[in-house]
Amino acid sequence: MNKIKACIFDLDGTIVDSMFLFGINIVNTLQSYGVTPPEDIVRIVTPIGYNNCIDYCIDQFKLKTTHEEMLGKMDAFALPYYRDTILAKEYTKDFFEKLKSQNIKICLLTASPRRFFEPCLERVGLLKYFDNAWSSEDFCLSKNNPEIYRRAAKKIGIKPEEIMFFDDNKISLETAKSAGMHTTGVFDETSSADEEIIRTSNDNYIKSFKDLL
Repeated sequence: MNKIKACIFDLDGTIVDSMFLFGINIVNTLQSYGVTPPEDIVRIVTPIGYNNCIDYCIDQFKLKTTHEEMLGKMDAFALPYYRDTILAKEYTKDFFEKLKSQNIKICLLTASPRRFFEPCLERVGLLKYFDNAWSSEDFCLSKNNPEIYRRAAKKIGIKPEEIMFFDDNKISLETAKSAGMHTTGVFDETSSADEEIIRTSNDNYIKSFKDLL
């Protein structure tokens, strides 16, 4: 971490235990429309952003619904969990304290909307650590587009090669690396099928932030 001036973190599955919730939400919502989703649906839609996920599903599965109706269903399920239930992953706060002591900037880049992540991070005591906190919606880009990482770096005022990006998703990690960032894969049960490729294709791989303390 000697040459790293900023760290960018994903939210779901990386610093909070919420990826299971997204999986349940998308599967239940699709089933409510009579669709049996493919096994890799979560892997596919996680990097593209919440609104893009809805549009993708409507188009891909020819759903007879509107964006607004499906958004309402998914929000009604997820918002109470983000507001009241979801917890930070163990040792996240300790690692953030270490980064702050080293004057390393801490930023968030998540596919989840701001209405989800702000109350969640405030409740678990993490929001105060972030120098910048963005949803992919703020850039009108998905996390499988390398341009979003370049724009985030520009907003921070630091070169991509001076940034470490943390995520549990294989596609997001690959894309951040293609944009010039260093990458650390973070274990999450929902992406365990990709563990070996995440472990071998990134600069670091951790089971927990305890590994970096």
